[in-house]
Order: sequence, then structure tokens, then C-alpha cells
Amino acid sequence: MLPVILAQAQQISGNVSDDKGPLVGVSVYEKNLSTNGTSTDNNGHFILTLKQEKVLVFKLVGYLTKEVSITPNQKTINITMAEDTKGLEEIVVLGYGTQKKLTNTGSVSSITNKDLKQNPTTNLQNSLQGRLPGFFAVQRSGQPGLDASQFFIRGVSSYVGVTAANGTTSSVAGTTSLGSSNNALIIVDDIEYNMSDVQRLDPNEIESISILKDAATTAIYGLRGANGVLVITTKRGQTGKPSINLRQEFALQTWSYRPKFLRSYENASLLTEAEKNSGMTTTTFTPQDLELFRTGADPYGHPDVDWWGTLTRKSAPQYRTNIDISGGSNTVKYFISGGYISQDGMFKNFGQESGYNSAFWYNRYNFRSNLDIQANKNLSFRVDVNGRFGTTNRPLNRGTIYDGLLMTELFILAPYAYPIYNPNGTYGENKATNSSQNIVAKLATNGYSRDYANDLNAVFGATQKLDFLTKGLSAKANISYASSQSNNRTLSRSSFPSYYYNSADGSYRLATANLYRLPPPSLSTSTGLALKVLQIQGILNYDNTFKDHRAYGTVLIDQKSDVGRDGTNLPWVYRRYTGRFGYNYKQKYLVEFIGGYNGSDRFQTSKRYGFFPAASVAWNIAEEKFFQKALPFVDVFKLRASRGLTGNDGVAGNFGYVYQQTYTTGNGTQFGQTPGTNFNGVTEGRLANLDVTWEKDLQTNFGVDLNMFKNKLNIVADRFYGKRYDILTNRSSISGIFGASLPPVNLGIVERNGWDGEITYKNQLKDFGYSVNLTYSFSKNKIIEKDEAQPRYPWLAETGHSIGQNFGYLFNGFYSAADIADPNVAKPSITPRPGDLKYLDINGDKVIDAYDRRAIGSPSLPSNVIGLNLNFNYKGFGLALAFQGSYNFSIALNSEGLGFSNYQPLQLLRWTPETAATAQYPALGGTSINDARTFFSDFWLLEAWYVRLRTAEFSYQLPDSWIKPVGLKGVRVYTNGNMLFTKTNVNKKYQVDPESIGGANTGYPAQRTFNLGVNVTF
Repeated sequence: MLPVILAQAQQISGNVSDDKGPLVGVSVYEKNLSTNGTSTDNNGHFILTLKQEKVLVFKLVGYLTKEVSITPNQKTINITMAEDTKGLEEIVVLGYGTQKKLTNTGSVSSITNKDLKQNPTTNLQNSLQGRLPGFFAVQRSGQPGLDASQFFIRGVSSYVGVTAANGTTSSVAGTTSLGSSNNALIIVDDIEYNMSDVQRLDPNEIESISILKDAATTAIYGLRGANGVLVITTKRGQTGKPSINLRQEFALQTWSYRPKFLRSYENASLLTEAEKNSGMTTTTFTPQDLELFRTGADPYGHPDVDWWGTLTRKSAPQYRTNIDISGGSNTVKYFISGGYISQDGMFKNFGQESGYNSAFWYNRYNFRSNLDIQANKNLSFRVDVNGRFGTTNRPLNRGTIYDGLLMTELFILAPYAYPIYNPNGTYGENKATNSSQNIVAKLATNGYSRDYANDLNAVFGATQKLDFLTKGLSAKANISYASSQSNNRTLSRSSFPSYYYNSADGSYRLATANLYRLPPPSLSTSTGLALKVLQIQGILNYDNTFKDHRAYGTVLIDQKSDVGRDGTNLPWVYRRYTGRFGYNYKQKYLVEFIGGYNGSDRFQTSKRYGFFPAASVAWNIAEEKFFQKALPFVDVFKLRASRGLTGNDGVAGNFGYVYQQTYTTGNGTQFGQTPGTNFNGVTEGRLANLDVTWEKDLQTNFGVDLNMFKNKLNIVADRFYGKRYDILTNRSSISGIFGASLPPVNLGIVERNGWDGEITYKNQLKDFGYSVNLTYSFSKNKIIEKDEAQPRYPWLAETGHSIGQNFGYLFNGFYSAADIADPNVAKPSITPRPGDLKYLDINGDKVIDAYDRRAIGSPSLPSNVIGLNLNFNYKGFGLALAFQGSYNFSIALNSEGLGFSNYQPLQLLRWTPETAATAQYPALGGTSINDARTFFSDFWLLEAWYVRLRTAEFSYQLPDSWIKPVGLKGVRVYTNGNMLFTKTNVNKKYQVDPESIGGANTGYPAQRTFNLGVNVTF
């Protein structure tokens, strides 16, 4: 019988620390066998049983990775780790991989989960403003569930669908949103997401966010990389005991600004003045009426209603709960999270009078499960499942959704319009109306619209190491399925009973004849188009180091089928073949090449694929001996350069299948000579364009990374140039007498250039630490070609100006009686009145008409964005402040922004014969010359700037000595808020939010939020 020999496994334990004390969470594993590992506990202690390797790796973010050889009989070891003062181990997330920041050759900006959670907003995009250089965002709305910022990476460079600040759309094809073809590509854990999907992501699930800004980083996405890429990485489990993290928050929302309006007496007096200016001999209000408004003696016949105070709340609650569990063994690691958020709106719920909730509110549930399974030392699997279930509620106005419309009413509804309730409790009305107008009654009885949005995503991936073929080679495959389904439930009424109360005799008159009772509501439901996305990826990776040389590469095959995204059940299929190859020597000389061959089924077969190359180089001069000797305090001085071609096939969604001929069916074909003998027929529609293709963007970037004083001072700066060409454009230079509907063609050209960068200084003085981060972004574009018709005068051309440029008249004072009588003073076809706006006669023909319009102001998207982020910590206390400012953009004041009969303090500065020399507003009751909607001018356009305290957080981490006796790992309490302070030149004259679209005050304003939270780790 042969003896049985049992191998004794070697167990080793130890402690890991730095010069300040024990280090928690250090990854400890066997080299080349990462499946056998552990992490240090709260005391920096670890225990690990070795399987085969005799080299241990110690790794922690912010510290230099350390490898230590273990002797055969060794049982204990104590390790001291050094801080990564040069950022040698700092990692940035790129497209389908990661890269050490030191060896990255492209332009990337990143933010971590810690900074994201400092903002109590419900949407991810709102946490990024001012924090990432190159990130341009505007928050146009604060409506619950629809308050996400619209963002662009390095500005906009396609004019398709861009809207000017005054709300007019550029004369190009496409949608009417602000740059729909400029939307960035969004990637979450290597899988493509859509804008609506990312708006509903919970920040608690996210580990980090990167924006990829130049061709070196975006060319791997080929014909979808032209607008930049937002890369999101979610949290994953780590080896160790289960850790349970509970986060509970309660917040109060208030208005970010509250406009002031004149009371009834002032309003009625100004209305009387306006009517007299218009030539009316009989005015709405008599002197007796004005006296009753002044004294308030007749509150029903002459009401004085504060509509803002009546319709809105002083504050609204917001609740958020998150719980996640993470941990794992050498075989399975897991991160499982769930969350709930409830956000109430700032308008009162008058619907409870009728037994239902018709207020603005939003609820969302979300869950995520990320599993990593190590089948053996070479094969691992990834299984991710996540979903979101949201409900958005809004009131109705007889079938019309009451969002911007309700805000409009707040600004135009006069305080004397009608009493809300009559003495007997019925809804009040104005004596001049013959229909129900009471806004409170509408909110109480008309009903609500409730949208349900359900998302479910699943990803399955497998990674196989191929070291048996060659060291550093691995293969990965991912398959993902995403679905989104929307439904709507609407409860509506067509009318409601209301009465005019005559305070003189105490009688009541029904506003709508024979409507004495509230009719029953009507229920309707609808199902939106189901969105289904299937994506399959195959990736081959290689990464190996040979002494001072490192070579790496990626080969990717990817196909995505998107059904329903363009509003049809037709799949939108996209396929790409991509390669990325890089090399560096001593992390000093670096080079990388990318080439992608991509195709989209939006184009005909022979035009379906294109090649997108890019190259980048970098030189870390600080690694040169002569530089180290001359400037030893410089840790990193890296010069970067990149150039490449990317594309954008998103414009195809606005045009459909342009390469196909279209036909229209229906009545209208007449046979014979008898009138009215029309029969169904087929007519020729838009002609086909067989050469249609995607937009192309040729980008050049020069950058520098500078780290000094042991990584305390970091500077990143980039200068970029871009040329977007082959922009799909409707022909404007061909006369309509051609007789056919022409297809859009690829002929538009836009050039773009700018700067972005950041400066960070951080330091630790014993127990006190601080950091200062300043970001700056500048982007400017210019239309080179857009095929507009040859204008009569050069100043009428949009070519040569920025995307979204406003056009209008130039304000030239106010008309006086002498001006009106003088034939040499230019006038429009409408005879002006004294005090009307006067415009400059640019072409000198003594007539004010469309030929006197020219470029005025700036686009509505800021071209300059500055961010200042401050962080302080002392022992367990922390303070974080994030400021963000924008300038060089225009706000257009439409009529809604200034009210009609609901006058604002600005109207007190109107033109009158006595104030002609100092007036800041035209005479009341003038002609349509003063209407911004028909005679838009720079009088209504404000060159704007603002600075906001976007977020602020004060926190305290309870000492371990307080919480460990009760079995807790950590407790952090904090209070934070957003939109806490705003300084702007806008509200000196006009009462609008500086980020409001068009300045019309028809959007739900952004909210100021004060939040209290606690984070407990078990």
C-alpha cells in the first residue's frame, strides 16, 4: 500500500498600514490567481490561505500596488503601503476597457460616486454640472419626473433641430428640440443606453462616470461617437463578508425663485391706461371700480387674488430610500441594491376636492443585481439584472396636460380676474365670461394624466483568459436585452359648474348654461410603443508588459438591434468591427491607434458602412532624466495629441429612410371635368436620396497633464478643433416651383473649437484636509455651409453664425409723436403710437420690415461654463461646496414672461409722455410692434450670466468607538441641498430663471432642495 501524502496549505496573516495607521479595504491576493484573495478589515488585518503562488499583491486606490514574495515557512507579514503621489495607479474608464490615467493619451474627465451622492436631485445629469470640464448642461424644468438637465459634450456641432433662444427653430430639417442630433452616446457597463434610460438611473448604483471628449477616446464607437460619450460604471461586489448599506433621506423642495406681481388696484389702473392709449373711449374699469380695488371693500365683485400663493405650496416633500448588499467569496461576488424615491410637486392638490390626486408628483422604484462568478481560474461570468418602475402624475386642463400651461396662467392671470370661491362655496367666475374659466376649479375637477414607465435590462457576459496561447490574451462575450414600456391612464372631465356672483344684489349667474352638476369623469388608457434593444458583443483583449515595454489591443465585434426608438416597430440595426492598439515605453512614450468599420441600416446597402480611424500620441517629459534633474517637484508633465474621424447616424432618425422614394395615398385625384369627382389615388411624395449617409466629425485635440508637489497640484488642459460635415439638410436654395418634394442631402458644414480643463489642489495637514477644484469649459461653433437661399442682404444669412443664433430687429428707442409725423423716420406697415418700440432701419429704405432683421445676441446654450468645487474635512466632519456659473448666452423674453393683464414691477417703468426720457418699457396698450412674438428684437433679448451654488453638503462620520459596540461598521449623517443660491443679471430687470427656455416662464421652474440624510453600514 502506497503512503498517502497530504500537502499542507500555507496560511499567512498580517497587517497593512501607511504612515498614518491601518488601511481598510486593501485587496490582498495571489499574483496571477486573483480568485484567491481577501481584503483587510477595519484594523488593517487579513488572513489568506495560499493555493499555488508565493507572491502576494496588495492593492488599494490611491496607493502604489505592492508585490511581496512569501517564503515557504512564513506565517505572518506586515506591509506598509506608500501613497500614489504621482497618480501612477489611478484608473480612468474608457470605451470597453480601463487605462491608467498616467498612460492615457486621450481627453477624459471623471467623477466618482462620492461626489454624485452630495446632490439630492432625482436625476443623474443634474449632479454633473460644473464638475466635469467639457460638460455643458441646462436644467430647463423642475417638474417631478421630468427635471433632468439636457447636456452636451463640448457643446453642439450639428444644426439639425436646434431652437433659437426666442423659441424659433432653425430653418433646417429635424425635430424642434435643442440639438437632438447633438445628444451624447451613453454607455453603462459596456452596454448602450438611451437618454430616457439614464435619466432614471439611481446615483447610488453608480461607481464612476467618465466623459470621453476627443477622437482618441470616441472613435471606438465609430458612427455614434461624434457627440462625445458618457461612460457609466456601476458598483460591483468585492471579496469579503457581506456589507449592508442603508441610506435614508428626507428633503423639502421650495421654489428657486418667486416672481412678484402688482396687486389688483395697480393692475386695473395700468389696464385702464393701456386701453386709453389704444384709443378706447370706454374702459373696462370705471373710477368707482378702481376705488373698490384700492379699498378692497368688495372682495367678490372686485377681487384681489394672489394666484402664486393660491395655487402653489411653500414647500413640498421628497423621500429617498436606498439599501444595498455587497460582498463575496473567491467564487461569487455580488452587489444587490434597491431604492425608492418619492417627489411631490409645488402645486397644491385641488383634486382632493373631487376625490383624486391631480397634483404633480413622481414615484420610482429601482433595483440592481450585479453578480461576478469565477467558474475556474481562467473563466468568469457576469450576470446583471436591473430595472426601474416610475410613475409621473400631472393635472389636466380639459384634455390638455397642465405643465407649461399652468405656469403661463400664473404669469398672465390678473389678480382681479375672478374670485376663487363665491360666498356660498361655489366656484367663482368673471362677469364678462360665458364659460367656466376658474383655474382652481380646473385643477380640482378636470382630471389628471398619469404616465407609467417600466424599464428592465439584463446582461450576461463571459470572460475567458487565454494565457495558454499567449500571456495577457483574453476573450469576452456580452449579450444584453433592454426593454422599456410606457402606459398612460387619464381621468378627465369636459366641464364643471361655476357661477358669477353679483355682489350688488346677491344673485348668482351660471357661467355655462344648464351645467348645474359636476359630470362623471371619463377614464381612458393607452399603451406606448414598447422599446426593445438587443445587443451582442464579442471582444478580444490583449495586454502584456515586457520589461519596459507595454503592448495592448482590443478587437471588437458588436451588433445592436433597436426596436421602437424611432417611433415604429421597425428595427434600427447597427453593427461595428473595431480595433484598438497601443504601445508605451517606460510609461514615457505612448501611442495608440483606433480603426472602426461601422454600418447602420438607415442607409442603403452600398452606403451602409464607413471607416473611422483615429490616432493619438503622448510624451511624459517628467520621466526624462534631464527634466527630473531640472524640475524635481514635477511628478507628471504629459503632452497629448490626437486626431480622428467619428460619425453620427442619429440624424437618420429624424429623416427616416431617406434613400427610399415615398408616396402618399388618399383623396385628391380628380378624373374628368366634373368638379368633386375625386377618387383615392397615389401621389408622389418626397424623392429618394440614394447617396444619403451619416454626419462626419473630424476632430483634433491637444492636451497637457501636469502633476506637481507629490500630486498635490494637478492641471489638465485641452484645446480642441472639430469640423462636422455631411450634415443632412433640406434644400433651401432651390425654388418651390421645382414642383417636387426634395430629399435632404449631406451638405452642411459646421466648425467648432474651444478649451476645457481643470485645476485641482489638495492637501492634508494632520487632521485637516482640503481640496479646491476649478473647471472651465468653452466651446464655440460656426456654420460654414447650410444651403440657405441667397438672401437679399448679407446680414440676413444664417451661414457664418453660431448654431441657434437669434435673428431680430435692433431696438432704437421709443417712437415719439414727432417721429411718427416725420416721413424720414422709418416705420413698419403698422402705424406706431407714441411709446412704441422703434427699430433701426438697417437697409435705409425708410420701412421697417423683415429685411431689417439681423443676428442679435447669442445662442441659448452657454458657450462658457465654470465650476468651483471645494471640499474640507476635519476628523469626522466634512463640508463640500459646488458652484457653477455660465455666461455668453441669451435669454429671450417672450410675452408670456412679462404677462398680459397681470403686470409686474417692470411695467411701472413704462413709457409715458412724462417718463419718455427714462422709460425702460414701451407704452402700455401699444400696437403689435411691441409684441415679441411678431416683432422680435434685441429689446427682448438679454445677454445673460449666472453663478449658482449647485450643491452644498455638511456631514459627520460617527467615531468607531460609538458605533462598534452596537454592531455597526459605519454611520454618517449629513445635510445637503441644491440650487441653494443664484446670482444673475437676469433678475435685475426680468423675473425669469436664467436657465429657462426662451425666458417665457412657461416651464416648471427648477426647485431648491434642502435634504437631511443618514447612511448606516452594517
